[in-house]
Order: sequence, then structure tokens, then C-alpha cells
Amino acid sequence: KYHLKVKNNTKKNHTFHENMDINKRERKSSSHIGQKNKVSIVQQLVSASCGSFVTNIVTYPLDVIKTQLQYTKKHGTIQSNQVYHVTKNLIQTQGLKRLWSGLPPTLIMQLPASGIYITMYENGRDYLYGTKGYNYYKASLISGVLSRTLAVMAIGPLELVRTNMQVMGTQHRNFLSILQTAVQNHGWRSLWTGTSATLIRDVPFTSLYWCLMEYLRDKIKKLPSRENHDLSNSFAAALVAASVSTIITHPIDVIKTRMQGNMAHRTSFRVVAQHVYQERAFFGGLAPRLARVAPACGIMIATYEFFKGVWNQNE
Repeated sequence: KYHLKVKNNTKKNHTFHENMDINKRERKSSSHIGQKNKVSIVQQLVSASCGSFVTNIVTYPLDVIKTQLQYTKKHGTIQSNQVYHVTKNLIQTQGLKRLWSGLPPTLIMQLPASGIYITMYENGRDYLYGTKGYNYYKASLISGVLSRTLAVMAIGPLELVRTNMQVMGTQHRNFLSILQTAVQNHGWRSLWTGTSATLIRDVPFTSLYWCLMEYLRDKIKKLPSRENHDLSNSFAAALVAASVSTIITHPIDVIKTRMQGNMAHRTSFRVVAQHVYQERAFFGGLAPRLARVAPACGIMIATYEFFKGVWNQNE
């Protein structure tokens, strides 16, 4: 009986240690970014800003087309042939450069904003998960929402300028004049017109995107053939996560565009939503937005990881 009791206790201890090892491996796998890449905050900021620059240069024309489709008041659902005609009309009437209208304020807005956003997200996630003991995906959700909210509030005026330049094109070449006109006509608070809609869109988008992206990336990494393909794993996970999140939150993006694109007649979120509903245009511009946001998120996260890898190699 004594030897049997000792044997049972040994099995229990062995099982306990096995479970501890499994938990440690799972924890290490989930937080592979935070543990694998030991880079400074400055290096994270630079990496995210580089990723944002590449992403905006490549995908920006699709955002201009999306904005035009959303702002144009047409009844019914936007069809694919309308995307073609809008693009053709912009190029023929205002030249190829029209597809990059509003790019300067976008770069001014996105480079620091993306750097701060991604850096805050990653460090906040690792802090909540590693120090506070939060569930990994819960930590991703909380950190993503908080960092995105701060970023949206910080770049609200530049977002207003960007949308106006995309809608009006060559009529507004100087983004400072847009800011001055908005303040003179409606007061300084008008610089954050559409920010409420942006938050309503970005908070659920961020919640869905980061949780789903981190989950998919961990699942893909555990596949035998994908263990040493971090960049492509991140790109694929971000592509799928962004596609799902974009489709779900797109109606809010239409409302935001309408609110920010017409500063002459300011209306509330509720009134604009009613107009969009009457026009049945909640999914206007979905195709170009999906074509931009999904690969943009993939390019952004992959470029970010690439530059962090460069820093690690230099270290």
C-alpha cells in the first residue's frame, strides 16, 4: 500500500509538471511577438511608420475611389461597373494624380499615428498579458481598443482634411485652408466632425481585427509547414481578419464619409444614418474599401515585422 501510494503521488506530480510545461509552451506561443522581438520603443515606432508609408503609397487610390462612391448620392447598391466608371472619370477629368488626392495629409497623419498606435497596442498587450495575467486575446482586445481610441482622437482634424480633399479633389489643394474654413464657419470643435462615427467604426473593427488576427496567426504558426514563415503568416492572418472586420463595420464608414465630406451642411450621426438608409447605400464603396483595407493590414503588419527583424539582426 505504501509503495502504491508513492507511485500514485509520483504520477500526480508528473502530470502536474506536464500541464505546467504545456501551459508555458502555449503562453510562449501566444506571446511570440513580445518575447521573440526584443526591440526598443523607438525601433517599434520607426518600424510601424515604415509599414504605414509603404501601405499608403500602394493602396491609397482605392481609398479615394471608395470615398467618391460613398459620397456620391446614388440610390441602390453600388455595382462593380460603377467602380470602373468612377475611376475612369476621375482620371480623364482630373488626371492620374487625382487618385492620390489627400495623400500628403494622410502621410502626415498616418506615419506618426500608426507608429504610436501599433507601439501602444503591442506594449499594452504584452503588459496586460505578461504582467497582469490577462487572457491573451482579452489583452489584445483591450489594448487594441484603447490605443485606437487615442490615435483617432489625436488625428481627427487631419482625417477631416483628408476626406475633404478626397471628395473635392483639385478644389482643395491646401489642407491648411480646409482647417481654417472649418474653424471660421463652425468653430474649433468642427475639426473633429465625424470622429464619433470613426470611433463607432474603429472600436468594433479593432476589437474584431486584433483578436481574430492574433488567433489566426497563432493557429497558422502551429502548422508543421508554417513554423518558420512569420512574415507570410502575419500577412495571411491580417488579410483574413481585416476582410471580416471591414465587411461588418462598413455601414459606419459610409456615415463617417458623409459627415466629413460635406462641411457646408453639418448634420448629426442619426440624421446622416437615416439618409443613408433611405438611399440603401450602407454598403456603397465596399469593394474598393475591402480591396484596400484587407491587403493594407496585411502589408502593414508584415512590413512592421520585417523591420523589427532587421533591428533584431543588427542587435
